[in-house]
Amino acid sequence: MQQTRQRRSAVTKWALIAGNLMFGVLLAGCGLYNVDQVAGTYLSGERTTAQVQDCIPPSNSKSSYRCSGTWKLADGARGTGQIERAEGADEGKTVPVHATTSSAVMGDGTAVLGDGALYIALVGFGLLFLTAGPWKVRRLFTGRGIDRRSGSRGEWAPDPVK
Repeated sequence: MQQTRQRRSAVTKWALIAGNLMFGVLLAGCGLYNVDQVAGTYLSGERTTAQVQDCIPPSNSKSSYRCSGTWKLADGARGTGQIERAEGADEGKTVPVHATTSSAVMGDGTAVLGDGALYIALVGFGLLFLTAGPWKVRRLFTGRGIDRRSGSRGEWAPDPVK
């Protein structure tokens, strides 16, 4: 009976640690990908104009339009693809963008900075889960931070003298 409880405890501990690690990687990965898409294109792209050709409306109230279009860079290269931060009202219009050959971002620096800050916060939370999560789970299962007399969290208390 005691051995089964210890085995379950060990499995639970490692499952929680693995879950924290996977969730941390997911958050950090999503944040890094989006920072590269929005802020990276804005910072590394050149100023030009894009023709917004097609906008697909959002599937729910929390998502945004997915607009695509074409643009021409200063060296003559043409770019096509998704235009980040474009809205449905922009369809058929020529809008100012920062663009590379594969992506474009519409908006001023303040708007893009807001998006970038959100994604950087997402990366920070991911790193927090990667570092603090497994440590906290391990600490919980080793008994530190648990009152052994009452079984609740609180000040650590030594075993009562028998």
